[in-house]
Amino acid sequence: MTSLGVALKSMGLQKGLDGVTAIDVTPKFLIVPASLETVALQTIAAITPAQVSNVNPFSGKLKLIVDPGSTRRRANQQLSQETC
Repeated sequence: MTSLGVALKSMGLQKGLDGVTAIDVTPKFLIVPASLETVALQTIAAITPAQVSNVNPFSGKLKLIVDPGSTRRRANQQLSQETC
C-alpha cells in the first residue's frame, strides 16, 4: 500500500504547464494486470478494523479495472528491450 500512497501523493502534487499552478488530479481507477487482481482487491477492500491505525485509507476511493493485456504488453516490452 505504500507504493499506492506515494502514487496518490504524487498525483496530488501535480502542477500545470506553468509549473506553479496546482491542478486538481484525483484518481478514480486502479488499473492492474490480471496477475495482481487479488492484491488490488485486498488493497482497496473495505474493512472494519478494531484499531484506528488499521483503517484502510484506500477503501471506497478507487474502482478496480483489471487489464488482462497489460501483463502481455509488459512481457513484450521486456523482450524487445532484451533483444535490442
